[in-house]
Amino acid sequence: MRTRFVTLMALVLIGSAARASQGQDLYITGAAAVNSRAPGWTPSLATPSGSEASNVASVTGGMGVWVRQVGLEGAVSITRAQPIAWHYGYLFGGNADEITYDRDVPLLGLVRVAPLRWRTVSPEPVIGGGVTLHRGATYVTADCGSGSNPKPCVPVTPPRAEEVKNTPEWTVIFGADVAFRASSRVSVAPGFRVSYIGRPVFMTWFDHRGPYSGGGHVWGVGVTARYSIHAQTAPAQRR
Repeated sequence: MRTRFVTLMALVLIGSAARASQGQDLYITGAAAVNSRAPGWTPSLATPSGSEASNVASVTGGMGVWVRQVGLEGAVSITRAQPIAWHYGYLFGGNADEITYDRDVPLLGLVRVAPLRWRTVSPEPVIGGGVTLHRGATYVTADCGSGSNPKPCVPVTPPRAEEVKNTPEWTVIFGADVAFRASSRVSVAPGFRVSYIGRPVFMTWFDHRGPYSGGGHVWGVGVTARYSIHAQTAPAQRR
């Protein structure tokens, strides 16, 4: 009985989605951006607080659907990794010089509002949220013996993979684009984004002997190209 009910509900949902899709327009997006992002850092007397943000490039791909003047879309981005060099020291374990590559992969759901969607120029505020998959990949670059038996650091060539930590971090984002229509299907939209990512304190499992996470605020500017599956014409012109 339960299986029949689930099957019936699935058929109802599929039918509803099919009917709704007649008034909707699918589109795909691709974007490139430059982001101001604070990398990880190792606290010291010289740097008691987090490091300054630096510019990193990112690429984004996504897909969405227009429901009149509202676009609902999902997007995934890949940000270029930022390296941070640090030293691991422990009295009862091996000491080493290490390097960690700090990278974000945001998986976001976005809502785009375009009151002038069918015009040649369309301002579009954007808001959304989701999860950023933070990846910290650590490699040993030099072997320095142990805390109880130290020795001069010997380079490890090539660097030896130590560990990878993947952390899901909640994210909120807002911004705006200005879309310029090149045709009934294609538009190009420069814009900006401001994100806040809920970082953990430490970037790696080494806790107080490893680097701290960078700041959670990320600012970005970029350009998005959008291709509509169906030609975009004003409602009065549709048949």
